[in-house]
Amino acid sequence: PCPWTWAADEVELLRGTELETVVNLKLKRLAAERRLVERAVGPLTEAAYARACAVVASHANPWFGRAVVPFNCTLNHSVARDDVVFEQRDGFLIGRSKRSRGPGELFQCYADAHAELIYRYGFAPRDVDGALPGDVVSINLVDLGRVCRGGDARVPTDAPITRVTYGPVTKALLAATAVEASPWDGLEGTLTIELGLGGEGLGKLVGAAMALGANPAAFQTRLRAFDAALTAAGRDFERDEDTWAAGVVAAATDLVGGDGDGLLAAAITAGGPGRD
Repeated sequence: PCPWTWAADEVELLRGTELETVVNLKLKRLAAERRLVERAVGPLTEAAYARACAVVASHANPWFGRAVVPFNCTLNHSVARDDVVFEQRDGFLIGRSKRSRGPGELFQCYADAHAELIYRYGFAPRDVDGALPGDVVSINLVDLGRVCRGGDARVPTDAPITRVTYGPVTKALLAATAVEASPWDGLEGTLTIELGLGGEGLGKLVGAAMALGANPAAFQTRLRAFDAALTAAGRDFERDEDTWAAGVVAAATDLVGGDGDGLLAAAITAGGPGRD
């Protein structure tokens, strides 16, 4: 069962994890939704409504929006074996085997991260020793900003105020893809930096910390100067995420100018899709 249907002592197991806030917010949202649904269908217990939502959530596949595919519900989970690939064709969802197989059970990888498996399906694989490929540590940009500016970094786990105001610094970090929207229900608009098992995201964390720790007015002035320098040099075509990553670091460290040009060249050389 999904964790929002768990007993209180079971939910306590999530304390200190990424899912603690997520599940607390989910429970509050379910309570508000249930009151609206009751107007149409009559009284519902909290447990009944939570279970109904869990059934839908655990069977709704995140393809092409959302899809409930009965055939897919017969596939058990496996990280090591992912036997079926799905594609959309002429309004239909087509599933086919990735390889030639004889009679036997087919498997599908539901998710490659413990947090997602627990939240959407209510289980963690027992046959995995250690972390999964998609396991990450998510750092909320609000928390990072408080640390960088010398404030109190502690945030109550049930605090509804988790969203980031999209000011100039945040917009620059978004353009540089240093931050991304949280994937969790109820945290839409919340921006995070994800650190992977191999150190993925560390450069983004450092760059975001530098930007958030800089003087906001000076940062904006330097970033405008960096942008103006691109235009003056006829390099408008280079305004991609790597360019903005260089601009963020240059503006945060006052490297606009000759050193900024070197930083931009390094970003373009070492950057690219999926690069940190």
